[in-house]
Amino acid sequence: LEDTSQYPLFGRTAPMDQGNAVSVISFLDQVFGIQSVAIINPNDSYGNGYGRAMREAAAVYAPEMTINQVPLDGTPEGIVSAVQRVKALGNRYIFVLYWDTHVILEEAFKQGIAGDGHHTWFGGDNFQGPGLSDLYEPDDPLFLSYRGVSTIEFTGGVDGDPGFDRFLNSFGPINNPTDMQFAVDRLYPAYPPEQGPPFVND
Repeated sequence: LEDTSQYPLFGRTAPMDQGNAVSVISFLDQVFGIQSVAIINPNDSYGNGYGRAMREAAAVYAPEMTINQVPLDGTPEGIVSAVQRVKALGNRYIFVLYWDTHVILEEAFKQGIAGDGHHTWFGGDNFQGPGLSDLYEPDDPLFLSYRGVSTIEFTGGVDGDPGFDRFLNSFGPINNPTDMQFAVDRLYPAYPPEQGPPFVND
């Protein structure tokens, strides 16, 4: 859908993985000074594409950084195998692109690479940490494993990136009262003033 020659009218509201990857790599490099990171991702088009985007971003924005991509298939055996591979790689920093983080961190704890005060785990915006109803005892493996885990919320692109600059500049022509009112009318249909859009009161 991102091929404008085939889909000239398609637009996305979520940034592309390439832009997200630039932000993540820049953050890991510039804020933490990380030189090597393992990425655990689902072995599908989303996960593998995101991992590839992170390697490409590192080549440009953090050329000294090593990216070790570890795809997993989501089966219990696949999770054990992926964690074993990360352990064998020796990465201290692990970035997870997988929705069921509990099972990964439980396995990582068993293998000694989570909850040990040495390994640092990061997750993207699909990283599901403990919920408000999750209560763990202080000696519970998940309690220990989630200490120090960080979720990185990001916005795709950085100033100077040609794709991001084109994306940002494309909004200039529609930033006028007529087009903006058209967009608002489509996003927020008319509701009685006392009611408002349903999500406001829910």
